[in-house]
Amino acid sequence: RWGAEVYHTLKKVLKTKGLSTGLGDEGGFAPNLDSNRAALDLIVEAIKEAGYVPGRDIALALDVAASEFYKDGVYEFEGKSRSA
Repeated sequence: RWGAEVYHTLKKVLKTKGLSTGLGDEGGFAPNLDSNRAALDLIVEAIKEAGYVPGRDIALALDVAASEFYKDGVYEFEGKSRSA
């Protein structure tokens, strides 16, 4: 239930900000944002607007598909290179 409430609230937040509510390959929203942090900020905003407390009622977990950032022995992310 909480997930559905936050999902629908996030859609409203995105619309209010004039951002796309189109869906990506796996069913999540895919707005064009400036950073990954901006995406997390929007999710936290939706959690709060849905009436929940982030970190207490709802926590976030990420599956970042890190293999997508790996090439030639290093991870490339946000302009930085890191080895495993």
